[in-house]
Amino acid sequence: MNKILRLILVFFILLPTNLTHSASEGNEDSFLFAQKALSDGFYDLAEEKLYSFLKSQPESAFKYRAHLLLGETFYQQNKLKKALYEFKLVAEDPNAAEFIDEALYWQAEVYFKSADYRNVLNLCQTVIDEYSESRYRPNCFYLTAWSYYRLGKYNEAVKMFDSIIEEFPLNPLSIKASFDVGECLYNTRQYAEARDRLSKFLKEYPLTEKRHDAFFIMGESSFKLGDYKNAIASYKQAVGTEDRDEKEIYVLYNVGRCYYELGEYKEAIGYFKYCKEKTVEEDLIAACLLGIGECMMRMLKYKDADAYFLKVISDYKNTEWADDSYYWLGELYFKQKRYEDVIKTYERALRDFPETDLLDSFYYNKGWAYLELELDMEAVSEFRKVSRVSRNEELIVGSLCRIGDIYERLKMPKEAISAYDTILKDYPRSAWADYAQYQIGAILSAEDNVDAAILALESMVLNFSESNLLDKTHYKLGFLYSRMGKFEAAANEFKRVIEKFPNSPLMPGAYIQYGNALYNAARYKDAIEVFKKTIKLDVNGQIHETARYQLGWSYYRMGNVNEALRTFEDMLKTNPDSNLSPGIQFWFGEYFYNSGKLSKAEKRFRQVIADYPKSDMVDDAVYWLGWTLHEEGKDHQAVEELEKLFNNYLDSPWAKEAMIKTGSILAELGRDKEAVKVYKKATLRYPNTIFERTSYRKMGEIYKKQGDYLKAIECFKKAITADENDLNAGIQYDIAECYEKMEDYQKSGIEYLRVTYLYPKSIFWSARAELKCGSILETQKKWEQAVRVYEKLVQRNVNESEIAKNRLEWLRSKM
Repeated sequence: MNKILRLILVFFILLPTNLTHSASEGNEDSFLFAQKALSDGFYDLAEEKLYSFLKSQPESAFKYRAHLLLGETFYQQNKLKKALYEFKLVAEDPNAAEFIDEALYWQAEVYFKSADYRNVLNLCQTVIDEYSESRYRPNCFYLTAWSYYRLGKYNEAVKMFDSIIEEFPLNPLSIKASFDVGECLYNTRQYAEARDRLSKFLKEYPLTEKRHDAFFIMGESSFKLGDYKNAIASYKQAVGTEDRDEKEIYVLYNVGRCYYELGEYKEAIGYFKYCKEKTVEEDLIAACLLGIGECMMRMLKYKDADAYFLKVISDYKNTEWADDSYYWLGELYFKQKRYEDVIKTYERALRDFPETDLLDSFYYNKGWAYLELELDMEAVSEFRKVSRVSRNEELIVGSLCRIGDIYERLKMPKEAISAYDTILKDYPRSAWADYAQYQIGAILSAEDNVDAAILALESMVLNFSESNLLDKTHYKLGFLYSRMGKFEAAANEFKRVIEKFPNSPLMPGAYIQYGNALYNAARYKDAIEVFKKTIKLDVNGQIHETARYQLGWSYYRMGNVNEALRTFEDMLKTNPDSNLSPGIQFWFGEYFYNSGKLSKAEKRFRQVIADYPKSDMVDDAVYWLGWTLHEEGKDHQAVEELEKLFNNYLDSPWAKEAMIKTGSILAELGRDKEAVKVYKKATLRYPNTIFERTSYRKMGEIYKKQGDYLKAIECFKKAITADENDLNAGIQYDIAECYEKMEDYQKSGIEYLRVTYLYPKSIFWSARAELKCGSILETQKKWEQAVRVYEKLVQRNVNESEIAKNRLEWLRSKM
């Protein structure tokens, strides 16, 4: 209010009543004066005049209006109880019918100011429903909209704003509502809708005073949507062309953030530097320095980035950006693989900002740094801290995943499964829940807990139907069913990978495994069709070669030997350097060996040895070459090959067999001394094994043949074990027979009896031993004992029983 008006007011206040108008006219003027004072914001003066008016003219025609104005003065002074009293006084007076809608509206305003939105809604609804011609009806719509907004009923708020726009297009509130609906949508994170509505608002009201605010919200909405180009355009419209205030400088900072997000770091740096120069706000200066540092880091100017981050930390430690600078400094060191500096940086940050919102991020990044330093348990400790302090579900779940991964790598399956299971129980809707479910299945599979693994992976399929891990899930299920021998179920899983995930990197492998499952299910014809399709998928790669190889085997299993031979020969011709070629060449050798085509077999085995000297198949080829040469009667060459095997391939599973076979061939050739030498070598190389015992038995046979019965007995005793089987029964028989050859009938008889006592289930050896025992007793003229042995043997009803019967008849004729 200007100075002239103030002077006039003072004049009227001081002027005596009898010098101006009559009493009645004076009171009416007092009412009008109060009304004008209220309009100009002189609420205490208006209150005084209105009290004076109502006191002097309680039944004036203006009394209801005076009460309403008095209520409004109280409202403007935040004397809300007094205001409410005045408005209710009017609203409840049956003679104030023409003022009730206004009184109800002002009550609603009081309740809105008191945050009693339920009463606001009730009062406004009464005006809207019962006073259709009220000039306060648009205001009630407006109050209703904002009450819904404050109550968190955002959709209802938007509907009410839209109702104002539709029902009262010419009312000034319609313009406000058009802006407010956009702001409301923005505040409820409906950014796309907010942007669209504000764009429409600006087209309809291009000169509105809310123009800059609308562009600002549009810029913020576009920024939230990741539409940084449109955000820049809106932000630039949001600032004026004259001297810029702090808010407009902040808007230009946002433009810099947009350029940063677009990867236009030089432009971003330009805006950050401009803002830094124009502002005096320390928080905004720190934000600009941090932004420049981030840009420098993205531009790989690590030294400059380091300097900017440290400047914020040292010079602007009390701003809201200091902890962020610690965060980015740690990220910078991580990129440089300075993991120890990462840990030190975050430890310092934790000391300086123990209550920061970035606490979980500090722990999380420390965990990763420890992980890179291979300090697994320290990493686990940091990740566990994240799950304790964080409210960020993504970080918590990420930490639990890392814990699970670490324990899995450390072969601690129980702990790993516990971490993943926590994700499934506490964060089932997390983006990592499917990964956790898959990992549980994978760990159970690695632990050979096949049934549980299948259950976990089937749950994965059921509960995470949109997961991008489903191709891996079906693929692993296929392998698990194969391990169980359920090849039809395995085939179905691999088929699902092929049909549902045609772009999966597992798809070519799934074709191979699909064919393998069909092959193992003896569906050779179907397998052949799958392998043929696979060959067309991968013309030159490993999958192609594997498919051809499996195709050959499928033909062979079907009985189409010629097609199998043709397929394998074609593989050797077209790709002789394939890692499958040694195996194919070896198979040819086996095939010809088993077919009795020994010369062809010899040729193939020699080709494996000559053409693929570094192959894993060489020792196999040498072994079977030795057998082939032996079968061909080329025993001297056979011995040479087998000796190569056990002398040059000590770790080969065939080396043991080769030593035993070499000894046998040498013995057959009459080269007993060399044979014994080989067997002795075997006993030293393979102690406490069946090969040691076999070698002693073979040496015993040689010594027995040579008549060196004591050495033979010594070897046989080392060969025998506690097992009750035919082999041990035979060795025991040999021991008895050696004593017999030495004419030590006492020991011989005892040893023969041991055969019958220790190995009663070995009918062949025990029957022969009983017959021998009877013969020795006859030699010793122990007729009665011989009779008892023969009688027992007759009752056994074996081949030797007839001989025993004849001996019994002879003995009885002589006794």
